[in-house]
Amino acid sequence: MVFKSFVGIDVSKLTFDVHVALIDDINNGQHKVFNNNPKGFTKFLSYVSRKKGVDLESTLFCLENTGDYSLLLSHYLSKKECRYHLANPIEVYRSKGLVREKSDKIDSRIIMKYAYLKRDEIEVSQFPSLIILKIRNLNRHRTRLVKIQTSEKQYKKLLLQTTELVDNSLIISLCDDRLQFIKKQIKEIEKQIETLMEQNLSIQKNHDLIRTIPGVGPQLAINMIITTKNFTCFKDGRKYASFCGVAPFEHSSGTSIRGRKKTSVMCNKEIKALLTSCVSSLINHDRGIKLYHLRMKQKGKHTFIIINNIRAKLINRIFAVVKRGEPYINLNYN
Repeated sequence: MVFKSFVGIDVSKLTFDVHVALIDDINNGQHKVFNNNPKGFTKFLSYVSRKKGVDLESTLFCLENTGDYSLLLSHYLSKKECRYHLANPIEVYRSKGLVREKSDKIDSRIIMKYAYLKRDEIEVSQFPSLIILKIRNLNRHRTRLVKIQTSEKQYKKLLLQTTELVDNSLIISLCDDRLQFIKKQIKEIEKQIETLMEQNLSIQKNHDLIRTIPGVGPQLAINMIITTKNFTCFKDGRKYASFCGVAPFEHSSGTSIRGRKKTSVMCNKEIKALLTSCVSSLINHDRGIKLYHLRMKQKGKHTFIIINNIRAKLINRIFAVVKRGEPYINLNYN
């Protein structure tokens, strides 16, 4: 797709700044601010379409992925069949060069310039299905509840340690009530997620296929469905491994820096943690992985490298199963 005009959008909670420029006059764009709500979206698109030389079909809209702040605008652009790209904020920041000033107006221009410079490499974003978004929000809330539950258990444990000195029976009783309530909410959320997946055959099928792989628990399966948008936004396991900080990258420069390959800190740490928790299960129950782990240990490989390699193997298994559309058959499973 050849883009002839570019729109940079800097989204904040209440408003969003827009910078519009034509490819033939990229340094002389125009700036305007709109409210971050449905009325503002309508005015914004009307403003862009009225600009001389701007054709919406050949326009690339670019905005930073700011989570829920940019969600409604992304949905609006998708509904209007506009081509837009959700950019990584770190990538945009590193592309701006030496800029001393900082404002929303300047940021919208930087995002527009980023879209222009990357126009031949950028992939048009696809808005996730509403069912994926609902599962994502439910799973996020479940994660919050689990953290609260863990904190409450730790607090109760501390109270129990001092019961001989102080009567903490009332507080402990209240902690138990809260823990029971949180446990009930977690179960309700998990049931709702299961119901939503059953309503979509494609999601349910991929989820069931993933769960046939040894070591893959329910949380890893659900989070992979969410982060891959049901395996539509990642072409292969290698790209997903990079996304979750498993793929190693070279670290060297000239003759002075000769570091070993290492993974990047810019990753989805939640998925990485879930993959790590699955590694011990694989080592204990998968004969092939167990032998691989032992062999690498005997060669003197670092534990982190071995664990990372097993995480990569697990990701590749998941993507292979989904691609084939057939359950995983593990002849080495004990």
